[in-house]
Amino acid sequence: MKITNDNNGRIEIYTPYNENFIAVLKKRIGGRKWNSEKNCWTAPEESIEAVRDLMMEYFGETDISTTKKVKVELFFEKNIESKGMCITIFGKTVARAYSSRSTASLSSDVIYKDGRYFAAGSNKYPYVEIEQNSIVILSNVPETIIKSETLPEGVTYNILRQQQSEHALKQERKRLMERIKEIDEELKKIASC
Repeated sequence: MKITNDNNGRIEIYTPYNENFIAVLKKRIGGRKWNSEKNCWTAPEESIEAVRDLMMEYFGETDISTTKKVKVELFFEKNIESKGMCITIFGKTVARAYSSRSTASLSSDVIYKDGRYFAAGSNKYPYVEIEQNSIVILSNVPETIIKSETLPEGVTYNILRQQQSEHALKQERKRLMERIKEIDEELKKIASC
């Protein structure tokens, strides 16, 4: 998750796919546009705090938050159908389809330990469904979203014990150092005004 400033009065917004986030972004953020070359949304730089509020609401974190992340195991006690073309739980898209006959790939944070999801419905009314007894592992789930989200009926979860690897810690350090560099640049701009 990342927000960058393009230095032309606009920000670039990079997030995982979440159709609910996109729908609300379109409704609440004026002047937003999809940049197909960079695969990101852009918006006026004045909207950065509103975009971060949406990130927190739909992903449980922002580009600058330091939220603790955990690994979660989801249990599907019954079939779960989407109301649209994807099912999102704890900010992660756990099932997604392009049409009634074609599923889409998921992020590397989502692993089906058991069971599957599939596209269904008609051409006019497609949906995606997760079959009963599926078990899905979600990595990098912000703790904040676990506390605030209501799961679909028939879905339960367990937080798995997770030790941070040296690689993960180095990646987090790198991300934070890049953010500090961005902040330093913004402070220089402000000071020169």
